Amino acid sequence: MKKYLMIFLTLGALICTAGCTGKKESGNEDVKDATGVAKNIEQQKDDVEDNKIKNDAVIMVVGDSKITYSEVVVYIKMLKQQYESTFTSKVWDFPVSDDKTFEDMAKDEIINQIARLKIMGFEAEDMDVSLNADEKLDIEDDAVKFLQGINMDDQKEYGINQNIVEKIYKDNYLAQKVFDVVTAAVDTNVSDDEATAVDVKYIKMVFDGTDRKGKTYSGTSQDKEEVRKKMDVLFDEVVTKGKDFDYYAQKYSDDEEIAKSLTSADVEEKVYEEARRLSDKQYSSIVEGKDAFYLMYCTNSKDTSNLEENKEKIIAKRQDDVFNDLYVKWLGKYDTFIVTDLWNMIHIAQI
Repeated sequence: MKKYLMIFLTLGALICTAGCTGKKESGNEDVKDATGVAKNIEQQKDDVEDNKIKNDAVIMVVGDSKITYSEVVVYIKMLKQQYESTFTSKVWDFPVSDDKTFEDMAKDEIINQIARLKIMGFEAEDMDVSLNADEKLDIEDDAVKFLQGINMDDQKEYGINQNIVEKIYKDNYLAQKVFDVVTAAVDTNVSDDEATAVDVKYIKMVFDGTDRKGKTYSGTSQDKEEVRKKMDVLFDEVVTKGKDFDYYAQKYSDDEEIAKSLTSADVEEKVYEEARRLSDKQYSSIVEGKDAFYLMYCTNSKDTSNLEENKEKIIAKRQDDVFNDLYVKWLGKYDTFIVTDLWNMIHIAQI
C-alpha cells in the first residue's frame, strides 16, 4: 500500500555507484525534481535559538504548504532507521563523488520526496482522490507504531507528535492513490518474449555525471570526445586483441556491477536494443547512451529464468514513465522554496 513511503525509505536513488547523474528518466526526457527548481528564501530572525533550529521554523515551502523542522526531522528519523541499522551512522560521511557525501545525496532526496508528496496531495483534490475511513485508521496505527520507535527525549526535543507523523503518513497514502489513478490505464500485458532477459557483462563510461574516480563530466561534445577515446582504447584491448573483459570492466567501468540481466525496464532503449541484437559470446559495438558509453559482451541472449519478475519490472517501468511525464507538468505549477541557511545547518548523523 505505502509505495511512496517505501520508495522514500529505501532511497534507491542513493544506491548509485560512481557515474550516477541524479536524473530520472521519463521516456526520452529528464525529470527535474525539486532540487532542480527550488528557490532560496531567507530564514526568519527567530528561526534559530542557541545555535539550534526551532521546531516550528519553516524549512521548505511547496505551493501553499509550509514544512517545519519537526516534520523534516521525522523524515530524517525514518531514513536513519533504514540505513544506520545496516551501515552505522558513518554512512553519512561516505563520499559518493568528488563534491558530495552520502548525506548530501540523502538530503537532496528528502527535499525531492517531500515536494513530490505535497504536490501529489494538491493534485489529489483536483482528481477527487481522498482517504476513506479504514485508511485513516491505518494512518493512526502507523503513526503510533512509528512513535513507539522514537525515544521520548527525541520526541520532546524535536517536537515530534502524533499529528505531525499522521500528516506524513497521510501524504504517503494520498500519493499512492494518486499514482494508482494516474497509471490505471497502463498496459499490463507483457509477453514472455519481452520478459526474456539478455545477460551481459558490460563496461560503462560516463560522459555526463561522475565517474568512478570522482571526476565530473557535463555531457559536452568535448567530454564525449574525451570519454569516447578512452572507450575506443578499451574496445581495442578487449575486442580486437582479445584481452580479459572482466579485468578491464572491473578496473575502468563506472558501474561496480559488471554483470547485468537486461530487460527494457533496466536500461534506456538504445542500450537495450543493442543488447537484444547480440548472440551468445558476441561483443556489441560501442553504444552511446544518454549519459554514458557502453560496451557489452553477451553471456546469455535468452535468459528465461525470471519471467514473472521481469514482467513486473516492465509494468512498473511503464507506470513510472506515465507518472513522471505528468509529474513534470505538476512540478511547474507549484513554487518550491528552501530556507538554505537552515537546511545547511541540518546534519543527519546528529539527529
